[in-house]
Amino acid sequence: MSLSDIITQLKTIIELVDGVGKVHDYDRWTVDWKTLLKLFTDDNNRLNAWVITCPQSDEKIHANVVNILKHLIKIEGVYGQKDSAESEKVFRDLLEKICDKLRENNNLNGSCFGADPPRVAKVMRRRFAGILAHVGEIHLSVDEYIRYNPA
Repeated sequence: MSLSDIITQLKTIIELVDGVGKVHDYDRWTVDWKTLLKLFTDDNNRLNAWVITCPQSDEKIHANVVNILKHLIKIEGVYGQKDSAESEKVFRDLLEKICDKLRENNNLNGSCFGADPPRVAKVMRRRFAGILAHVGEIHLSVDEYIRYNPA
């Protein structure tokens, strides 16, 4: 188990959700507008992408030579707004479908000891690369066992 394995499995799980566009396993960014759009648009040329990051990890003593490393995973999604296509409903459905997949697989294909239930932490509208978009965050707390040899 490692953070890298956990994020890889999260990417695999999220990619199984119907309608999810691109899924990135690290924070993608560029100052070039065209390149940025290419990173975050799906095959239908719609802003539709997800980024998985880990902004925080806390380690606690668990037993004699085992600690628990608790990772806060942030899954950020952007989805182009289009009122006539009821894009807000589509985006909310994507958030819920991702949460469903995470609930059904709380050890993330065996990459971690376990994960708390996912939490939709933010849903809002903002501009992304000059495009009005729905933006959301799912937070997931994931436990990893760390074995070590004391000196």
